[in-house]
Amino acid sequence: MIDKQEQKIIKNWKGDKKRPLVSICCITYNHEDYISEALDSFLMQETDFPFEVCLGEDDSSDKTRQICLQYAERYPNIIKLFLRKREDVIYINNLPTGRFNLIKTLKECQGEFIALCEGDDYFSHKSKLQKQVDEMKKYPSIKMSFHKSTVLDSDSRNLKAVVGELGNASCIIKHANMILGGGGYCATSSLIFRKKVFNILPCFITDVIAFDYIAQILASSKGALYLPYDYSIYRLHNTSLSANFTKGISHYLKKNINMFIYSSRLALTAKDFSLTNRFLIIFVNILPFLAWIKYSLKTVLNLIGNKLRKNKRYL
Repeated sequence: MIDKQEQKIIKNWKGDKKRPLVSICCITYNHEDYISEALDSFLMQETDFPFEVCLGEDDSSDKTRQICLQYAERYPNIIKLFLRKREDVIYINNLPTGRFNLIKTLKECQGEFIALCEGDDYFSHKSKLQKQVDEMKKYPSIKMSFHKSTVLDSDSRNLKAVVGELGNASCIIKHANMILGGGGYCATSSLIFRKKVFNILPCFITDVIAFDYIAQILASSKGALYLPYDYSIYRLHNTSLSANFTKGISHYLKKNINMFIYSSRLALTAKDFSLTNRFLIIFVNILPFLAWIKYSLKTVLNLIGNKLRKNKRYL
């Protein structure tokens, strides 16, 4: 736990300290080895505005809940802890998710801006919130921003790559580019949205696998602000839920069917998307099927060819 008193964190806050400008939405489950690093990275933020940490703990089987309780007790004016139950977990493609926890925790966020960071990731710079929000204020019509993030291999502790690398200057990324990114354009821990984005989430958000992708498409209809700073860490490990969704051909197909169905629904129902970008959303999410069909046909033809050649030898 960070050696920093709550009063020291809030001493430079201006305005009403009970009305946060920014809410950090953090959901956590079985993150015993990581959650302290995440919470410490939130508490080290140096801002001139009030912020809060809305922390949703999903009834972990390890010591994550105890750690969260300790932090909430020490920082009662900053950390708002919400304790969930496993019976409320939403399953997608027969796999448990943190979707219920996320939706409920988002609803508790009071800030005009909402920063996302899951309990196994963390912020890597003390000015992340201040800098990102200051830049977003310059663009009132922009509803989301992101920055570069370093990928950390949780097993080897090695820094593997940088995600969201789009140059050395701030710029507005077009809606079409965010769509083409397929949800992998930026790390979740780099994202800050205006709260109003989450007031227009579609009703099927509880069923779609890639929450981040849907939120990014919705929020970037007028573009997204890119910042050339590396201010967060994305932790990569094989036990993550996203990894489970891609293990085996069955999960792979179910994931892509899910994404095609719900992204198409979004394309058809969203109010402020251009016609071109509606078609682009559908096209991007049908490509994995075309690739799978091509691979399957090639495999079948190879099998038939091998069988014919084998039979020919015996004629």
